[in-house]
Amino acid sequence: MPASARSETMSLTLGNAALAVPVAGAGAFHALADLLLSHARIVPASAGERNLGRLLSAASCPRLRRLRLEHIAGLAALRLRATAALEELRLDHVRDMSLLELDAPGLRALHVAGCYKMASDDAAVAISAPRLETLACADVCRPDRLRFDGAATVRRLDKIFLWSHGRPGVYSNAGAVWLLQHCAAANSLGVRISPPMDLKAKNWKDTEEMMSPVPHLPNITSLTIDAQWQHLEASIAKLIAKCSRLERLSIDISRPWDPCSNPHCFCHREAGWDEQMISLEHLREGKITGLRPSDDHLSFVRRVIASSPALERMTVELYIGKELDCGSIPCNRGRWAPCVGGQSSTRVCSKAYEWTPGNKVTEGQLVVYPEKRSLQPLLFCSKTSRVLLRKRSNQDL
Repeated sequence: MPASARSETMSLTLGNAALAVPVAGAGAFHALADLLLSHARIVPASAGERNLGRLLSAASCPRLRRLRLEHIAGLAALRLRATAALEELRLDHVRDMSLLELDAPGLRALHVAGCYKMASDDAAVAISAPRLETLACADVCRPDRLRFDGAATVRRLDKIFLWSHGRPGVYSNAGAVWLLQHCAAANSLGVRISPPMDLKAKNWKDTEEMMSPVPHLPNITSLTIDAQWQHLEASIAKLIAKCSRLERLSIDISRPWDPCSNPHCFCHREAGWDEQMISLEHLREGKITGLRPSDDHLSFVRRVIASSPALERMTVELYIGKELDCGSIPCNRGRWAPCVGGQSSTRVCSKAYEWTPGNKVTEGQLVVYPEKRSLQPLLFCSKTSRVLLRKRSNQDL
């Protein structure tokens, strides 16, 4: 590594080369504030592994504010005694890491993703971050091997992974449930829900529902769900029912499959899910993408609207190539109308529809949604005979 006490920003992408980390003296990177180290290999339990933690410590990098380690192979243990200046740490695809010891008194944001061994039985984590505000963590170790000083200050949880179903003793949500319980002051939550996809021939006979242990989340006002299966209505309903103060809800069905024909699939054992009570008294805005016009999906949309007396807008974007008859989602409190949809990963514009409550549009007013994105919607007021521009938010666009 280029030792320079004057460098403020350093980005090293090494093409998966073997990395021998040098011994860094005190103040070796005195001015360094932003460091990215990516695509490198480190020999486990080597001097390079030990020297990396020392190099990134407060003694060598006293002004480091942002640190990113991405696609690092071989790094099994990271021990970091960071300076109080460190505010953001990202560990992305440090795939062999099973031990993390982090002492970061000034850390505000911690992102951990693609660190798969962190969820193994022998993984261990000790974090001291008393000022932490944002925690994005997809891989969590067992609660009995997790020490976390700073959970009480977290306000935003993201990338939390939950199994919707699984075999007892094989799949567990224990680590994620621990975070949800101890980060009780968080008001924003992002969750990915998925069933196990590696069961041979999709034999679901021995699987059980795994969402019940999720605690009640009375402080969550914004919830984002990435549903990795199209038959997760019951799991989604159970999760949002635990958020009694929810104001904004976004659901993305990111991996829609063909209609399930396996008689042993869990989706055939979730009968009655649409009769469970959901109270969404504070929900004002909802959005669902990847929707299919199936009975289960439409029933879920109807149920959310019926459970949300304060709802101001619900937008649905259909899976590519699907269309929707607005009359198939009856609701006597409002109306559906086509609107401009978003774009999928294949850059194909999907059909989108928006629900608004009937009492929000008074007699003599008409909301016009244009076909072209460059135009703005018009609000016609018959009493004054004027045409007014209605401001649109980013989510409208």
